[in-house]
Amino acid sequence: MAAFRFGDGFALDTERRRLTRGELVLQVPARALDVLAILIAERQRTVTKEELMSRVWQGVAVTENSLNQCISSLRKLLGDSRQEPKYIATIPNLGYRFVGEVAEEPVGEVQGRSGLPRVFAVLLVIFIGGVGLWRISPGEPSIRVAAFVNEVGKEEDEWLSASLAELTAARLGLPAPDWWEEAASGSDSKDRVTGSYRVDAAAGQVTIRMQLPGARSAREWTGAVGDFATGVQKLLPAKVSGRADRFAAYRSGHWSAAVRPLREALAVSPEDREVRVALGVTLYQLGRWREAVALLEGRPEAAGFVSAAKGDWKGAVQQLGAAWARRPEDPQAGLDLAEAQFQARDGEAARSTLAAVSRLWPQAAQDPRWLLASARVEGHFQKMKPVEEFARKAVGEAERQRRTDSMAGKAALLAAGAMMNQGREGEAEVWRAKARRIYRDAGDLLCLAAGARVEGNAALGKRRPEEAAAAYRQTLRLTRLAGNDRERAHALNGLGAVLLASGSYSAAEQVYREGMRMDVHGLGLARTGWYTGVTEALLGQRRFDEAHRAAGESLRIAQEDQDREGVAHAYANLAHALASSRRTAEAGPMFAKAVDLFSALQNPALLSQTLERGRSLGLEVALAAAGPEATSRGSGGGKE
Repeated sequence: MAAFRFGDGFALDTERRRLTRGELVLQVPARALDVLAILIAERQRTVTKEELMSRVWQGVAVTENSLNQCISSLRKLLGDSRQEPKYIATIPNLGYRFVGEVAEEPVGEVQGRSGLPRVFAVLLVIFIGGVGLWRISPGEPSIRVAAFVNEVGKEEDEWLSASLAELTAARLGLPAPDWWEEAASGSDSKDRVTGSYRVDAAAGQVTIRMQLPGARSAREWTGAVGDFATGVQKLLPAKVSGRADRFAAYRSGHWSAAVRPLREALAVSPEDREVRVALGVTLYQLGRWREAVALLEGRPEAAGFVSAAKGDWKGAVQQLGAAWARRPEDPQAGLDLAEAQFQARDGEAARSTLAAVSRLWPQAAQDPRWLLASARVEGHFQKMKPVEEFARKAVGEAERQRRTDSMAGKAALLAAGAMMNQGREGEAEVWRAKARRIYRDAGDLLCLAAGARVEGNAALGKRRPEEAAAAYRQTLRLTRLAGNDRERAHALNGLGAVLLASGSYSAAEQVYREGMRMDVHGLGLARTGWYTGVTEALLGQRRFDEAHRAAGESLRIAQEDQDREGVAHAYANLAHALASSRRTAEAGPMFAKAVDLFSALQNPALLSQTLERGRSLGLEVALAAAGPEATSRGSGGGKE
């Protein structure tokens, strides 16, 4: 085994599998460490992506996204960049090459210079059936906490898998699990803390089992689901370092950075009410709603967040409104109320609340939270230019303040959507790529899920159905761990679109029907997307009578929800079903309504697709009735 020194004090010890910088041992995901070792060892040549994936994952089926995530993690850790690489250069259409200066030397010299003892902690763990010694060393980044196994397998309990693993890692002072790797290829029990759990929904209890490397047997704890942190405390000894202020990131609204210190505090004091509420609110803000409910339920001061996480937006508006009335000086309380009003489809109230926040809080115009909320509310009114302006500024402020977390990613996607709706597809793709980078770098569960979904959207737009389907399936795995049905609904919708585009109509129908069974209306999402998807899957299978009925139901729901785009899609699908059944006279007026609505929505891409669809169905008469203005817009007019 060799040891390598490079750059600004970095040293890679391949025997002990550790990367150091001076006296500091850096925590590197195991796969990323393998990638770095290969690139340095093969630094005289370019290493192809295929070779890296083959050598690192050794037969495990993963996509390029997994390799991209490793490269992104390494660049972030080393202070490197794709544009001006100091260490890892991207060779377009081929692979990667290590370009930094490297000094190779015996392993002993690296260890001697660092002065770090190999074992810094020995934890004596008393197990049922014997005594086990478990060593944690800073020089062994391969020791990780694996995702806990859900023994019953119910999807609504999957959130505990990630929550138990993260809390265990915090209590033992180990790195958080690499969720991208966990979701892509599962866990290897070697050198890992492993565990499982079984939820008894009727009794409201959970049984947790945990096994440490080298221990003779596992330990077990049973208690209330909401007390899972107490279970982890009972099963493990503590290895938690002190922190001056575990609430600093929480108070500033930097949610991604707040999770780890609050988990460490909860691992030490599971009954600390202030810590539980702070962590629960933080997880709610990050979209990890099921764990948030488990931590917050029964706490009156957090009732609004519990209602929101359960999809009761009207109740959340009342409770969060009362909370802001009690704390009018707290801008976050006003932002929480505005979010609930937005999800309850009361755009005017949300806009008014945001205006009140800006009057009480002069810094609002420079805060990414307020800017993102304002962009979303303007989107409710289909005001694309203000959406773009607010979203662009939110990303800029987030980057200036070094808060490149899910907030900045959402803002970048909003900006891209606004550009797309204004016909600026090239700029939109640049901003979607920016969102992908932000999500990958942020690294928390829901960011990874959203990043995978954005990758899927991009692959779908480039007509790469297999790549898109793999990305959406990765999203589904990650959203189960995050316990977020809203993001899961988005991923199902994307997967359905891939299946439709690839002609897998029966599979698409199954995916969309699964979405129909979800309470997406309670999640603040449009219900009509599922019915539109089912209708188009039925049309693809030439089941025209069923498609006609599904389109009619879609129209009814879209009108009930005041979803104008859904209404337009429903009319287009009704026209398609009727025309395919040789009922052209009835199809014509339906198609004309669809064209008029898409024209009014000022969405050139959808209008163009609809007009082309009408031509293929022989509805030229309806096109003429729609007028020359709609036809010219669909063929490229109106783009900036």
